[in-house]
Amino acid sequence: MNVSIDLHNILPLVVFLVVLPLSLYLGYRRGEAERAKLKDVALKLGLQYSEQGPGRPSLDALAIRGGDQLRTQQRLRQLERGGVLARVMKSLSPPAVTGKYNGFAVDIRTQRRDKKTYTVFTVSFPAPLGLGLKVRSNNFFRRSFGASSGQRTETGDEAFDKAVFVRGDDPMKLKYLVKRPEVRKALLDAYRAQSDTVIDDNAIVCRVQKGLPDYLAYQKVLADLTMAAKQLAGG
Repeated sequence: MNVSIDLHNILPLVVFLVVLPLSLYLGYRRGEAERAKLKDVALKLGLQYSEQGPGRPSLDALAIRGGDQLRTQQRLRQLERGGVLARVMKSLSPPAVTGKYNGFAVDIRTQRRDKKTYTVFTVSFPAPLGLGLKVRSNNFFRRSFGASSGQRTETGDEAFDKAVFVRGDDPMKLKYLVKRPEVRKALLDAYRAQSDTVIDDNAIVCRVQKGLPDYLAYQKVLADLTMAAKQLAGG
């Protein structure tokens, strides 16, 4: 009984001293490996790598808001320069690769969601397309629920219609667009390669769950997505 009580009392200490540090260390190592990979991708594809986390205010902005926030951030950044905290904070800031690829603004970053890690690619159009465009993979679930959210655009291309769900605010204009074989081919190539892709008037966003081994795999995804963007934006 005493042993049971002792173990019960010791367990939280074991978690705090062993399990938590080990989890942080393994997460840090995974983050470092991901950073090294993204640095290589940026270097070889002519893009920019950044470790600045999103939404972190500058010291000038904090000074305008109030002295307490400014002093807190100054102290935190002093601690970061000490070494350990800097590495921990860096591991919590998702890295990003940004720049122009094939003429389009692109953004690559990692995202943790539902205990899974994704690589998220965003290819932005130079200007909104103005079509009310919604393009999805035409799997069973999207066929079931998409019908209630707007009329789909049929092309008569069986392979395309089976794979891709397309709708928009101007069905006639959209039908004319996807009637072009090069547009259908570009979209089909993008969705065959990465089915978890969403396209609207502003951008193409693709989430890849499986690990991408090297810069060539990233290059292939970007090539497919930017080709689709080029065709949708008017070639």
